[in-house]
Amino acid sequence: MGGEGRFQKLNTNDRRSGGERRDSDQQRGVQDWLKDEQREDRRSGLDRRSGLSRRGSADNRQDERKVIPFAIAPRGSLRTADGSQWVITLWDLSRTGLCVIANGQVDLPVATSCELTLTEVVGAGMVSFQAQLMWFSGDAFQTYLGMKFELPPELPPGTFLERYLKANFDV
Repeated sequence: MGGEGRFQKLNTNDRRSGGERRDSDQQRGVQDWLKDEQREDRRSGLDRRSGLSRRGSADNRQDERKVIPFAIAPRGSLRTADGSQWVITLWDLSRTGLCVIANGQVDLPVATSCELTLTEVVGAGMVSFQAQLMWFSGDAFQTYLGMKFELPPELPPGTFLERYLKANFDV
């Protein structure tokens, strides 16, 4: 295979007339693809899931964070008391808090209370809860928001988020 960067172009010899791959080519699952993407992100310095590049030391975490693969990460909205609203994607999750990515620039004071609504991409689960902004970091296109649960003060019980916290995405 030849190509440049993270995207690779298949040679025309790699496909049969019906579009099938040759028997010698391995069929790659979603998990293999996600692992490759995460390895590439680490090599390029984009691995923010470790908690080091945007949030300082991983030692300042109260609870271990569970990284959610972006392809299946719940999407939703973040709303402030003044009615401001942003589209968000879940980045990581713990018993006491979470990190979300908001589209665009978000400039809120730390300790702002927000209402978050998340909906499963691969399922029918939906959850709403209050969370307090603990930190944020971003650029012109997106903002990472570190939040702790307020109401309830821990991961909302009985929601699909409990499954995400227990899931093993490294398989």
